[in-house]
Amino acid sequence: MAISTHRVVVLISVNGLRTDYELFEEACARHGWAILEQPAHPPQAAPQDVLRTIEYLVEVRMPGAYGAAMRGARLQVEKVAHQHRLDLHVRIAARFQPDSRRRPLWRSYAPLGASPPGPVPAWLWEWLGRGAAGSGLRDTGREVRAASREEALRLARKPLPGTTSAPPGVRVRTPTANPEHPLGLRWAGTVAMGRLGYVLLGTSVCGALLTAALRNAVPGPAVVGGLGLAAMSGAFVMVLRQHLAAVASERRGAEMHTARAAWATVLGMSVLLAAAGTSWDGAVAVSVIAALSLVLRGLYLFIQQRTWRDWVPWVLPALLPFAFGAFPGVGSFVHRAYLGEFGLEVGDVAVPGHWQVAAAFKWGLLVLALLVGPTVYGHIRHNHLAVEDRVMFGVVIGFGVLGMSFWVVNAVILGVAEEAGADAREAAARGDTPSAYYGIAPEWVCARPLGGKRPDELAVRGGEFTPTRPYLMLGDSRGTVVLWDPGPDGPSRKDDRALHLRLADLRLTPTEGDRRCPDR
Repeated sequence: MAISTHRVVVLISVNGLRTDYELFEEACARHGWAILEQPAHPPQAAPQDVLRTIEYLVEVRMPGAYGAAMRGARLQVEKVAHQHRLDLHVRIAARFQPDSRRRPLWRSYAPLGASPPGPVPAWLWEWLGRGAAGSGLRDTGREVRAASREEALRLARKPLPGTTSAPPGVRVRTPTANPEHPLGLRWAGTVAMGRLGYVLLGTSVCGALLTAALRNAVPGPAVVGGLGLAAMSGAFVMVLRQHLAAVASERRGAEMHTARAAWATVLGMSVLLAAAGTSWDGAVAVSVIAALSLVLRGLYLFIQQRTWRDWVPWVLPALLPFAFGAFPGVGSFVHRAYLGEFGLEVGDVAVPGHWQVAAAFKWGLLVLALLVGPTVYGHIRHNHLAVEDRVMFGVVIGFGVLGMSFWVVNAVILGVAEEAGADAREAAARGDTPSAYYGIAPEWVCARPLGGKRPDELAVRGGEFTPTRPYLMLGDSRGTVVLWDPGPDGPSRKDDRALHLRLADLRLTPTEGDRRCPDR
């Protein structure tokens, strides 16, 4: 199923033999293009080896962007010429406009009686009649389109099979204040609003980047965000002017207020989201929302312009990351990256099953990377930047998707886990309690030997156990607890170490990281 099917009238000159004309006409029939004007072929008795130039007037139908319909039609015709080795040229390409003006819409209604009943004053009866007609209480349920009131009355009284007859004295009224506006400009208004959506996405990203950069006193991103915001503001003004030129004059005020309100709302949300985070969380959130919007739009365009046999091989691999949720072990890669900052392995800390599933679903971010291919292809085909599938084009997109996937895995999924582990380690080195991360909840404890044992009698792996010092408990696994020691000289990676002790030999009590544990 195609979307936004446009009709473009193209004047084509074909230079060749009779077989060339026949090939071109067969190609038009195969693509569903109507030949509006066609000159007579040379007679059968004419020589077959004589080159002639014949002009065809063809109506090319295709989906895609409204503004690039002419370029798309030209490229489609040139594609046919390349496939059949035809010598043809596109002389004129223009969008088809079925009617430059749209007739007003009328509704029929049954007026009240001419004379008021009983003691009702005539002026009140007339006022009630106008109110009933204007509110639609007396409508007969028929709508007509006509250029004049006389034609509308004729259509309102016209008997139709299976419908009730028009009541005596039926009249017509216009339900809206704008009786006419150009029909062909409806597409222009839709296109302008679509462009406005892209401008709003860019404005939100630039606004969030600028706010986050100013909040963190980073000059480089602040300059980039400010320049981008200025450019997006200029683009917003131009797109808004295009949209206002495409709608009726009676509606310009409403459209202007609506567009300004939408722009201010998106920009305000961007600023609030960026200001809500202490770092770049707001800018990242807005960027992800904008990227997701572009991905969904491109995927929609890709699916609508292709058959299911074409888009399933592209989209099906993108659903595979969701299957990772069925294998909780996949989430161990996230925990491995986090615990690696403490010098630990995944088996050293037991993580609840539901948290393993939650960590496994982080791999769902790969969906965005795997959908980059069909998304880019959908936008390119929609804007008629490419009209045929080329192997090199697919190879370039494939390598782009592969590179994006590696970046998402290393920088977004595992990189974020490593950064969270590094932040937790630095917080613990300062004596603070790190935040929990997907089932790993660090906690400062004081550990005392049980059963009257001395510290040197305990089975310790990884270093020397000192009961008077607080340790950061990262968790336990199979009866062995992991206590992280920041080192005696403060936050130095060469001094810190993770101690492994039997949980049954210790009594653990919560404490603070900057306090000394009691001797007993």
